[in-house]
Amino acid sequence: MEYLDDFIEFANGNLNDSQESELFARLASNQEFRSEFRAFNSIGSSINQDLANWSPRPEIKSSIFAKAGLAMPIDTPMVSTSKTALYATKFKSTLLPILFSTALTAVIMLLLFKPDGQGDLHDNSAITESTIINNNLDGDAEMQTKSEILSNPEYAQKETIKYVYVYLNENGNETISEKIEDNLQNKSEIYSSNLSVEKDFNLASQNQAAMRLQSTPYPNHEFEINLADEIISRNWSFNLEQSIPWHLPQETINPASFNKFNNLAIKVFYKLSDVIKFGVAIDQSTFFTIYEGTDDIGSVYRYTQQPNLTTFSALGHLTPYESDLFKTYIQLGLGANISGFVFKPAVGLEFKAYPNLSIVFSAGLDYFRFVQQDKWFDTRKLLFNYGISYKL
Repeated sequence: MEYLDDFIEFANGNLNDSQESELFARLASNQEFRSEFRAFNSIGSSINQDLANWSPRPEIKSSIFAKAGLAMPIDTPMVSTSKTALYATKFKSTLLPILFSTALTAVIMLLLFKPDGQGDLHDNSAITESTIINNNLDGDAEMQTKSEILSNPEYAQKETIKYVYVYLNENGNETISEKIEDNLQNKSEIYSSNLSVEKDFNLASQNQAAMRLQSTPYPNHEFEINLADEIISRNWSFNLEQSIPWHLPQETINPASFNKFNNLAIKVFYKLSDVIKFGVAIDQSTFFTIYEGTDDIGSVYRYTQQPNLTTFSALGHLTPYESDLFKTYIQLGLGANISGFVFKPAVGLEFKAYPNLSIVFSAGLDYFRFVQQDKWFDTRKLLFNYGISYKL
């Protein structure tokens, strides 16, 4: 169709007033133009009629929903953009804490149920390596044996053989020297002849040199220069623990503000044996206290406080049972702060997630005893502790 582009522009409403006037003038004066316009219009009508024929009638849809026992859906207007954005913001603020908690739980579960850091990657590497070895063995079945190769003079190769003899210098300066003999021999001769020993090799001197070295305080000729570092690195461990407290009696007031390290403890241990460890700790926490005192004129007052206190403690750690996966422990601690003393017994469980990293859980009691105007008072709280332990 010669005038198809003009018809399409007219149907889409892209023609201005002058172009439309020109189009209608051509319709009135040109028979060929009118014929093509009728053909274009009939094509559009046929398409619309086909769409209408294939669309289900409203009575058919209503009968289908009626037989299914359902009500016809009602077209609902779209929600405005501002309200949709509000719902998205609320969903995002709720989703982020859930994702963070899920990730933290996944890390802890990975540490608990994949000890020693073993995973599928290591297994796949082992399978791949064994497959390669098997393939190499299959290829070797078609190769000649070593004896067949050596018996063939075409494969004989030259090789340098070095013999190193260590002997004591007879001049008395007790220095050890080396003598190297280089021989060029055929590989076939190596398998068929005995190795010769140098004539001036002194067997007695070799024995004397060995005896002199063994007289040192270190066995097997090993001079352990970093012995102190080895002892330190194998016995130290560090714990980072968080606590959940229950005050006895239950607190009725709270401090004006909590310390940013509240209920956090750092512990350092030194292992004396597989059963006993000693260490020190520093922790930040609050104690709910009720005590009595008098003012300057003798009036008696009852004070209720929950102060923030930093406590320094000495710890003893006993391990009654230990397996490859976990171990149990009993911990006793005695600490002090600016107000008094704290007795800290606890029992716990340590899971060995990796060779140097463990997850610890414990339950304990903090018994706080303090003095006020020459009178002793006390308070206590139960604790649930959790954290990680890293061994050097």
